[in-house]
Amino acid sequence: MYKSLLPSNSTILEKALEAATARAYNLDVEIKKIWNPDTCPVHLLPYLAWSLGVSLWNTDWDEKKKRQIIKVFLLIRAYRGTGLAINLGFQALGVRPQIIRWFEKKKKENPYTFDVYLWRDDNKTSIFQNETKELVEKILDETKSKRDHYKLNLGVRSTAKMGMKCIYSTARVKRIEMTL
Repeated sequence: MYKSLLPSNSTILEKALEAATARAYNLDVEIKKIWNPDTCPVHLLPYLAWSLGVSLWNTDWDEKKKRQIIKVFLLIRAYRGTGLAINLGFQALGVRPQIIRWFEKKKKENPYTFDVYLWRDDNKTSIFQNETKELVEKILDETKSKRDHYKLNLGVRSTAKMGMKCIYSTARVKRIEMTL
């Protein structure tokens, strides 16, 4: 039950509105839990992501991945435009890129450009699916600075262990001494 704060001369409509909204003040909700990606109820995760500006969202992901994406995007927003933000974005997808910036190349190229190489054998996720490629491009667009331009390269790199086998044969040589 609630105690009315309305004056005694309030109208019936005002009293009805107060009674209807009084229920909202008695809700047992902890705001701290809702705004924390670790403790937020699962059914509220999409709303938390939206309110925090997470632009990368897939309803098919499992709960653990959704919580991880929200946490990573909090860091990405803080470091947007840096190499750290790009790496964090890829880490959230489970993709390991090789990033080469314009000043790291032997042949100097246009400033503020970088190449991203995604190798099939380095990644658990299939990088050749259209969905993954689109997510990678979206991560790059969200995390890079606005002045930067990139070239995305997808490839297969193969490493194999090589061993040497040596085949040899032994021959017995017996020296026979003969006198004639």
